[in-house]
Amino acid sequence: MPPRFPKKKKEVAQPQTFDEWLEAGVEFEESGDRYKDGDKARRFYEQAVQAYSSAAAFKADAFCLFNKGRLLLLLAEFKNPAYPLTQQRSLLEEAAKCLKAAVEMDSLHPDSMITLAQTIKALFERVLDNGDVITQTHFERLSEADVLLERALVLQLAELEKSKSLATATTCEPGCGHDHEHSGNRGENTQEAESQMNTASNDDTMDETAGDAANDGEEGYEIVNQQETVTNRTIIDTLVEHSSLLTIAASSLYSISIEQAEQLYMKSDSKLALTRGFWEEELGAVNEPSDIGLARAALFVARGESLFEASPKTEATASPWKSLFEQATAIYDDILARNPTCAEAPADKADLLCTWAECVMTTTIGCSGVPGFEALVNSVIAEVQQQQSGGGSSSSSSTATAPPPAHTFLTQLRQMYGQASRTYTQAQTIEPSKASISHRLGDLEATRTSLYPVSLDPAANAKTQQVLLKNAATHYKRALDALGVSMNPLSTPKSCADEDAAKGSLFGFAKVVSHFEGREEEVKNALVCWKRRGGVLGEDGDGCAIVFSQKVLSLDWFEKTING
Repeated sequence: MPPRFPKKKKEVAQPQTFDEWLEAGVEFEESGDRYKDGDKARRFYEQAVQAYSSAAAFKADAFCLFNKGRLLLLLAEFKNPAYPLTQQRSLLEEAAKCLKAAVEMDSLHPDSMITLAQTIKALFERVLDNGDVITQTHFERLSEADVLLERALVLQLAELEKSKSLATATTCEPGCGHDHEHSGNRGENTQEAESQMNTASNDDTMDETAGDAANDGEEGYEIVNQQETVTNRTIIDTLVEHSSLLTIAASSLYSISIEQAEQLYMKSDSKLALTRGFWEEELGAVNEPSDIGLARAALFVARGESLFEASPKTEATASPWKSLFEQATAIYDDILARNPTCAEAPADKADLLCTWAECVMTTTIGCSGVPGFEALVNSVIAEVQQQQSGGGSSSSSSTATAPPPAHTFLTQLRQMYGQASRTYTQAQTIEPSKASISHRLGDLEATRTSLYPVSLDPAANAKTQQVLLKNAATHYKRALDALGVSMNPLSTPKSCADEDAAKGSLFGFAKVVSHFEGREEEVKNALVCWKRRGGVLGEDGDGCAIVFSQKVLSLDWFEKTING
């Protein structure tokens, strides 16, 4: 039998023209879409960006630049594997540059405007994540995004009205009286939205700096207006995106100008209110879709947090922010009642309950977190000692506004955090593979041990602490398993879909297990894996409000492992 030789791979010709590079970019992008995430998907998307860049080198083209900018945004937001924060920022800055050029070339393409606004928002979120100082430049860019979304909405509304008119025109005769072109009428939703946009355009708090329509007669420029068909759902998505942008801007502006921030909160709420006509027509329903409810609840939570930070930390001034938290809670409950498979509603509600408990601690004790727990426990011990020594006062001179006794407040906090734990568990039951939920639940169960100090009730509280610590370890392990993250120090670390949850769960697991006798090796393994994933002391595991056991802290390898 003659020898067999491997078939020679067919050589793929290098693209030579604008059209060939553009086609190559589309093909690379489609390949990335097939993998969705992982190293292969990211490599295909990177190749698509390079192909679009090569195409853009031949001539300036709005559609090509839009595609490149859109993919750069996708790569910056890519989770598995994620880029380092500094590289994410570089990708976003380059995306903003491409998309801005696309908008200038084609001023009638709303998708470019929306994607540019999303990119500006993502850049601002990185600023917040990194704890950078917020400057006037940041607010100017957010204002630019606000204007872009207003412009995009008007274009989408016009396209939607045109589509509806054409659809109606095919089924009736001129003079029928329907709302389409031969009647000269315009839809009620469109009129209301455009009216709001015009009002917003006159608002002197927003800096309209967006460029005018590009000159389509300039040589070398090709105006391409390719976009998805506009539907009621498209309009809803744009309004929800706009509301989210305004909410994050208002939250950041509150410490600088309460008046301007409140205006932005009101505008954010008005965008969500404007969705009603579209989802009623789209769904024929009387209850708003879950995504709109979640956005509205997020708005109430953000405004409540802003009010809390800006107001005196007293019970007398707590009513406004508590009212907003109550409204958000009611929305989450309503969403879950109507959509039992929406894990985001109970997860966000549990986040709110934890925030609420921290605000109540700060109002009552003067601080939250570990210092707050310690101060509260010391107050309870002092109360107990006073009662045991017979020094308790029988006076009834305390007023209704006086802080509750420490022991009563401790019971209240236990109930609040217990409710948050049950709510997280509800979200975990709905979506068991969601690592971030299990990670947060692990943090909460570990934190709750501080509310059961052994010094108050040695037998009962020691048992409760052990139960909570075991629960926390189970939830951390569940998060790591969902992410496919190993705690074997000999294994090669692999990228996962949520690095923050992975590192936080590894560090939290190490903290929790350090309190179990004979499991020091597990603590070391978890810390080694945490460090190999780029764990940084002070950045990971902050949600787990307990410390390592004294026994582990005294071991020779501990300092070297955690700081090495």
